[in-house]
Amino acid sequence: MTREHLLSVLRVAQAKKDDKEDSWALPEGTSLTFYVAHGGVGLSIARIEAVWMEGPIWHARIHSGKRETFLVHHDDIYAAAIEGGPGAAAKRAGF
Repeated sequence: MTREHLLSVLRVAQAKKDDKEDSWALPEGTSLTFYVAHGGVGLSIARIEAVWMEGPIWHARIHSGKRETFLVHHDDIYAAAIEGGPGAAAKRAGF
């Protein structure tokens, strides 16, 4: 995925630029999933709430109790999905 592709995904997701952290934060109720593959092994990074780049390395901070951050090379990301959106109903726990 190129930088232009990421910026297009962030525009569609209505992400806001945070100049303090030099990152893009997704609106409340919206999350992003990156689909990553390297050496024939795939990985999905879900519930991303903010992203930023340092050269070819993308940082993806996910929404979890631990505030985890994944670092991946942009060549290994092949797709992204946007979940939710502004005004979307929040997911509730349960069955």
